[in-house]
Amino acid sequence: ILGLLGSRNDASDENKSKTDPMQRQNLLLSATLNEKVNRLANISLKNPVMIGLDEQKKPSERSSALGKKHTSLLSDDEEEIPDKHNNIAEPAVDDFKLPAQLVQRYVKVSCGSRLAVLLTILKSQFERQVSQKVVVFMSTCDAVDFHHTVLSQLEWSRGLALDTDKKQKFLGCKVFRLHGNMDQEDRKKSYLGFSSEKSAILVCTDVAARGLDIPKVRCIIQYDSPGEASEYVHRVGRTARIGEKGEALLFLQPVELDYLKDLELHGVSLTEYPFQKVLDGFPVNGEKPLKRKPISLDMHPWILSVQRTLENYVASE
Repeated sequence: ILGLLGSRNDASDENKSKTDPMQRQNLLLSATLNEKVNRLANISLKNPVMIGLDEQKKPSERSSALGKKHTSLLSDDEEEIPDKHNNIAEPAVDDFKLPAQLVQRYVKVSCGSRLAVLLTILKSQFERQVSQKVVVFMSTCDAVDFHHTVLSQLEWSRGLALDTDKKQKFLGCKVFRLHGNMDQEDRKKSYLGFSSEKSAILVCTDVAARGLDIPKVRCIIQYDSPGEASEYVHRVGRTARIGEKGEALLFLQPVELDYLKDLELHGVSLTEYPFQKVLDGFPVNGEKPLKRKPISLDMHPWILSVQRTLENYVASE
């Protein structure tokens, strides 16, 4: 496309329009500046002027920063460039701007118990407040499809003995899915359906992390942590919008806890989710557990019960 438009730096003369006497100016607009944007700029712009504003600095600080080391828009490397039209202020490690009414927490879960914990948290959320919307972020399209099927179809009986006549849906709300491999019509249907519901779950990839304004989203669950800390902001930005309250929960395996340090570098501090308290509120065999010595999450009777339900469901499918 850039070649046909004559926008590539290496475009041949025959591909460039010779009949149009008008000069064209190309504009590259991006909310973020990263390696991918730099590569796109490298093939589409010539001698670009960088126009932006660092709101963290006062005007005097921004002026003095221009005399320091800069990062070229056309290069991933830092370099000294005297021409002010070709340079961009070096991005510092700025604090992420997140709304004060957003409650941010994390839960540490081993790999084998993640799905049982997700189901438990969702069930707890909707039993605590029936009318709400929750967005669950996954890393891949296949993961979205699998978990959408489980969350929307899983049935169980409250006792350990699986009585098919007494089975009911584990989650009573509607479940939608959204990812890039879906047809546009299906994506539109999911988006509009989830937006119009008062009580629902949306399982999605990062295709839903930007550019979507979904009203009344109460909670964001990041089942898979994002690849970059900056993506965390885009995901949680689906809730706590326009002054409304919101919650964000990040799933981390024990080996992923250093991810919290990356967020702290940007001024984001997460508290631990009180999952043990949530567990103790669920009955097993129709009875709530008595107070006893702390027990590991993987061996908790409720988690074991949910795990067995999942195993029977997968085996039957």
